[in-house]
Amino acid sequence: MENTFIKGRLYATNDQGAIPDAMTCGCQVIALVDTQQSYIYNQRGCVVLSSLLPPPEAITDILNGNVPMGIQRYKAYLASPGREEVVVSLLAALVQKPRNFVLYAEYDPDVEFHILETIMSFFAEAFGVIIGWYKDPRRPATSIRTPEFDYRIADLLFTNGKYDPVSGIKYGLIDRRTYACMIPPDAIPSPKACQTLLSTVNYGFQTMEDCVKVCMSMLEDIRTEAKTGMRNPMGFTKADLSSSAMEEIRRRKVEAQVMNAGNVVTGN
Repeated sequence: MENTFIKGRLYATNDQGAIPDAMTCGCQVIALVDTQQSYIYNQRGCVVLSSLLPPPEAITDILNGNVPMGIQRYKAYLASPGREEVVVSLLAALVQKPRNFVLYAEYDPDVEFHILETIMSFFAEAFGVIIGWYKDPRRPATSIRTPEFDYRIADLLFTNGKYDPVSGIKYGLIDRRTYACMIPPDAIPSPKACQTLLSTVNYGFQTMEDCVKVCMSMLEDIRTEAKTGMRNPMGFTKADLSSSAMEEIRRRKVEAQVMNAGNVVTGN
């Protein structure tokens, strides 16, 4: 099933002649080129994202003949925290506007280092975003919707945004209503999402369970209001948690304990 939250389409090409054609068609072209070439492509009206090019270790693996390892390193690089801001900006553009985008990589480095195919594989596997090949009807751009993809996309867009130090409120790249409708109803918000949700709530939490219950109740109230147009006059109430939700909370507690223990050992 196609993901209806994704309004835009993402394409790829290594044909330089496709750049003016794509722009004429109203597409935003994103050039995956070295920073030294930024000026040339900026002058042509392209956005340059050099940070999505393969890292040196992936290039070394491929040059040494170990292509699978190079691609694996490249995918790990794309999934790393250092690339999150760029990946999130692409996802936000696809969710927020019904506009088409074209990723362009120069032909020779693309063929040698598998740039576009690796990025296409990464977006499909991580987010269900199928990048099409520009002007090739055999490889159309589309998306796949699953609870896992919805959760991942919603969490990244909701937790990456701006923090207002005056009000103490964190604003995501999508609002609470969009987040509530995107995230699966029975899914527990991530710790970062809980923090964003509760930035406007003056409420004392004694336990992690207490925090999660309030967050899930807030999301359910938002969904109800989106469907009926009516707001809960009683305010949010703490929801009951399912056994799977309690298991997830226990897992998070263990993770927190392990991290805290590691910080004590290392002196951080």
